[in-house]
Amino acid sequence: MMEDSTSKLGGVVDMFKGGEPPVGGAALPAVSEVDLNLMADKLLGLRQLKEVEEKELTETKGQIEDLEQRLVAAMQALDRSQFDYQQNLFYLSVQSFPRVIKESDFLSWLEEKGEAGIIKRAVNSQTLRAWYKENSAKFSEELLGQGLIEVPEKIRVNVRKR
Repeated sequence: MMEDSTSKLGGVVDMFKGGEPPVGGAALPAVSEVDLNLMADKLLGLRQLKEVEEKELTETKGQIEDLEQRLVAAMQALDRSQFDYQQNLFYLSVQSFPRVIKESDFLSWLEEKGEAGIIKRAVNSQTLRAWYKENSAKFSEELLGQGLIEVPEKIRVNVRKR
């Protein structure tokens, strides 16, 4: 009986893979309480697995961040901006992370400079980052001088195959 329910469950789950029930009057296979329970167990298990994996991912990201900063410090201590290891080039790069401090003043400033194209009620951080990367040479002194934005920077280690 359990194998029959499990195989039927696979059919029910397959029909809903797109996220929507079938349209056009397609008949659903017969579903029993056992099928509902099996799907509920599977859903609970997957949600629990997701929670565990997200926690592990957060921990792994923290370990990567820590090790990357230690590698940056070691490379700087050795006065190295890059090195080869196992057919990979490890090299330092500086990434800027601008953040708006005085939003209304900054938005007005953008409009005055003809740069209002990035305004979408609020400036998306990735959009601001891309805009700043393209325009920092032209505007950074003025923006920072007026206290409209701040731009923390982080030295990262990038890796690419050779």
